[in-house]
Amino acid sequence: MSDRLTEQDLTSPTPDVADPNDETVSPIGRSLRTLMLSGGLIALLVLIIARVALVDASDVARDAADRADADVSGIAQHAPRTLLDRTDPVGIADSGVAADFEAAAGVPATVDDADLSARQGLSALAEVRETGEFALFVDAQSALDRALALDPKHVDATLGQGLLALARHDFVGGRDWAEQALVLSPNHPTALGLLVDAQVELGELSAAVETAQRMVNRRPDTAAFSRIAYLRELHGDVDGAVEAMRRARDGAVPGTEPSLWTGAQLGDLLWRHGRIDDAAVAYQRVLAESPGDAAAREGLARVALSRGDVDEAMDSLTDLVAEEASVDAALTLAALHEKNGRPSEATDAIAVARAIHESDVAGGTDMELPLVRFEIEHEGKPADAQRVARARTAFERSPSIINGLDLAWVELHAGNVSEAGERIADAMASGTRDPQLSYAAGVIADANDDRCAAIEHLRAALAMQPAFSVAGADVARARIDALSAGPDCR
Repeated sequence: MSDRLTEQDLTSPTPDVADPNDETVSPIGRSLRTLMLSGGLIALLVLIIARVALVDASDVARDAADRADADVSGIAQHAPRTLLDRTDPVGIADSGVAADFEAAAGVPATVDDADLSARQGLSALAEVRETGEFALFVDAQSALDRALALDPKHVDATLGQGLLALARHDFVGGRDWAEQALVLSPNHPTALGLLVDAQVELGELSAAVETAQRMVNRRPDTAAFSRIAYLRELHGDVDGAVEAMRRARDGAVPGTEPSLWTGAQLGDLLWRHGRIDDAAVAYQRVLAESPGDAAAREGLARVALSRGDVDEAMDSLTDLVAEEASVDAALTLAALHEKNGRPSEATDAIAVARAIHESDVAGGTDMELPLVRFEIEHEGKPADAQRVARARTAFERSPSIINGLDLAWVELHAGNVSEAGERIADAMASGTRDPQLSYAAGVIADANDDRCAAIEHLRAALAMQPAFSVAGADVARARIDALSAGPDCR
């Protein structure tokens, strides 16, 4: 079997490989989450950071075995993604820094040593991932700049700059730093992963496929398989995405950031495509390794909603919002309060979402497009020419599928129904299957008076995940009922 990754491979469904020891395998159905797409708003940020891990002889042996297994299962023919919500928590693990981040603790901020400065920068990035304190990006920037001033060819500092750029949604910068790192260290797996991530966010899917192939050929590990999962998902191969994310999770050391991150992503993926019980098992496995993991707790809240247990979901979401865990959690809780006649509590939850946004921006993250949509949909601000221009400019900087979805909604709110239709069509062109995309396509088709397309897309969203959005699912059902009163769409 060829180990060449091609777009044709990515767009062709692959058989599910059931591991009898994998508790997430179910004989019924299969599925994925938040491509960063979730509950009415795109999930905003998933940092690409994890603790440094050393490569030893056992890693090499495992890599060889995985590569051979990939050839048999077909996984090597499919590759990639930045654990970007997206940014990859496994990236730094391959950076080659031969020390724990704690080695940088207590070292003066002005230390005249490139290695220690690079470690300080990576340590600050890891702390952001663990604490959500985005202001630490400033500390990371300072340390990494210092490292490169001392040694302009320092590979780890260069990689750190790439990680920082992607975390801030500076995808052009991330691509540039990744390419610089590859000049310094050709085929460096972390640099390849960063390049894949940047290319995906810049809408360069063909280039991302080529880069991903280099990455998986170099080292078919957790970082590679997680990106395989993402590219498979973007090309509509949900079964293949689940298979690859499972491999990514199972290749990580239990209890480490890569294991927790990929486990939660697997749960999201399964939940998004209707495999509720499998998703619950995946989230529970994460919590068994790390009982307080916010992503897994949020995932189980979604599972509770899918099962109709609104009280359990609200209890979990209330705790998460108190911790300012994520914009998605806050907006989902707000929608539940609104639906149950508690507008004051809904307003409070939306205020938390705004605070999280502001924290992201304070750390230098480019949140312009999701912020424009947030202002229109949740703060009642007008979709005027100025906001549309802001959204379009932000999309030009990062023409990803996710940002295309956001821009489509902004255009629709502004009454630009034709432009909204073009944007959502482009976002779905690669074959990506996601309930949020299908829902948007249905609403926009309805606005464009394409009744049959609207029904088809809205039904597809509900078929993938009946509880994809608290408000959106109700709207979808109501519109399907209303639109179905017309002539048969066959």
